[in-house]
Amino acid sequence: MDIFGVLFMEAFVSIHMSVFVLSPLSKMISKDDPKKTFWILFAIRVAILLFFDFFVTTGIALVDFFAVFIGAFIIVPITAAITKTPINRRSNQVITNNNIGANINPNPTVTPNVALKCAKCGATMQITDKFCTACGTPFDGNNVQVVEQQVVQDTSPVVNFDNTYYGTEKTILKNMLKEEIKSQGENIALLSTRSLNTKKNILLVVFGIITLLCTVMYFFNYSLVLCGFIEFIGFIIYLIISKRFNILNVLTKKAIKSPDEDLSKIVNDIRSEKQDVFLPQVIKVMLIIFVAIFIPCVMFFQPKLLFTRYGDGYQVFRYTRGIFQGSNEVSIPSTYKNKPVLAIGESAFQNTTITRVTIPYGIESIKTKAFYNASNITTIEIPSTVYEIRGDAFAYMTSLTHISLPEGLKEIRGGAFAYDYNLTNVKLPNTLEYLGGSAFSHCSSITEMTIPSKVTEINGETFAYMTSLRTINLHEGITYIHGEVFMGDTSLNNVKLPSKITEIKGSTFENCSSLTSIEIPEGVTRIGGHAFYGCSSLSYVYVPRTVVEIGSSAFRQCYSLSSITIPRNALVNERAFKESPTYISYYD
Repeated sequence: MDIFGVLFMEAFVSIHMSVFVLSPLSKMISKDDPKKTFWILFAIRVAILLFFDFFVTTGIALVDFFAVFIGAFIIVPITAAITKTPINRRSNQVITNNNIGANINPNPTVTPNVALKCAKCGATMQITDKFCTACGTPFDGNNVQVVEQQVVQDTSPVVNFDNTYYGTEKTILKNMLKEEIKSQGENIALLSTRSLNTKKNILLVVFGIITLLCTVMYFFNYSLVLCGFIEFIGFIIYLIISKRFNILNVLTKKAIKSPDEDLSKIVNDIRSEKQDVFLPQVIKVMLIIFVAIFIPCVMFFQPKLLFTRYGDGYQVFRYTRGIFQGSNEVSIPSTYKNKPVLAIGESAFQNTTITRVTIPYGIESIKTKAFYNASNITTIEIPSTVYEIRGDAFAYMTSLTHISLPEGLKEIRGGAFAYDYNLTNVKLPNTLEYLGGSAFSHCSSITEMTIPSKVTEINGETFAYMTSLRTINLHEGITYIHGEVFMGDTSLNNVKLPSKITEIKGSTFENCSSLTSIEIPEGVTRIGGHAFYGCSSLSYVYVPRTVVEIGSSAFRQCYSLSSITIPRNALVNERAFKESPTYISYYD
């Protein structure tokens, strides 16, 4: 989406953000001047959005969209609970007392009081009567008297009601305390005590720690958007809680605790404990933010490798970005503190922008997400000492074109190379024993794969959506192929299934639109649901006599499959050949 589309989306979201989040929050944060607080929050939000739109990423618009729901359904209710502010659960709006007495008419209309009486006996009658209840005279115009009764007018003086006394008992009490503070010549904004200042300072330190952690997260290669969002939420929570730490709340609690004590004495006692503030709170906030950002900037001025203990040596714990990036090439040392470096730790290079990394001889393990989304690296050489590659270790490396997998490698775990769109010519080593699910899913540039002889089981989605894969070489030692293994491999046209498998699992070849023929080996007893769904070029299938079940949509939308022969006693789902022009014949 271009910048104008993003700005339009943000403007649209602003309506909902203002109504359902900022407006109620401003009324909770500042009951004295909610309108000013609203515009401050609105301006902060606009400034953050524009900064990210023009200098970081327009993806902030999506974060802002979800922030409406988070704010409306999580932050506003939590804030309402903390501040004890009543809200309308349907509209998220703060319930106020502004409309109390709005329907009272100060000048009521006085209607004269009249009565109907019988002309014969004088008894009082009702308009619905047909006869006099006393003498039985018919009720008509000649027999009825209309008598106007004297109305006593209310001559009491009209008194204007003081707005101070609108609202709940606590609101009234706060209003009275405000008046008392003013009458004693104090500025309520500057009146504070030692304990109150201590609470504010502790809260400020907590906010500073959050800011420090967000800054460190950035240097640890977390997204700037994520770090900024966490910091923003932390800042909002700080504002909400800090508003509770004010002298008016302290006075209110004292007054409630001692209901018989005069308000002037309560205020005077607090004044005797008054402690001047050395620095305004705004200055303190700015200083704590500066320190919390400055310290990590000094520590991580240049990129560095961090290490932690691992076995008899060390592992790479994290590669950190720096203020001064310098070279985009990283060479991992073989030793650290005279001990061998044995592993590359979990998420060690995740989200980094480096273009090249040298892995030394001696590394034994590459942990989960070690290079996840390191999207600028193009080539990696793995030394022969590595025996395992854990899950998602090299996933989403969209620039990776070549990786050397050495002999000695035994395990490739799930998703290890998933979504490496430009990866080509991968040769699996003969020592490989385990190949995890989705290991090469969405590697859309690989054209051929050969399974090593020690791998006897292929897990789910291992080669799914490899849209350029034409040939897969499966050896006879494979005993089990899980579901969805070749799903979406639209170029796959050459497959010979191993003879030891006993089942074609669900969606194994779904949407393999270039597959023209396949022979299901003897011994297979079941063809699962969606097994060949959408194989539009499939024209020949050999089904052995051992098959006893064909699942739902197993050969659905196989438009080229004109005929097939299956065992007569096989249980065939009624949707197995739906939308396929297939004539079914049976073995004798």
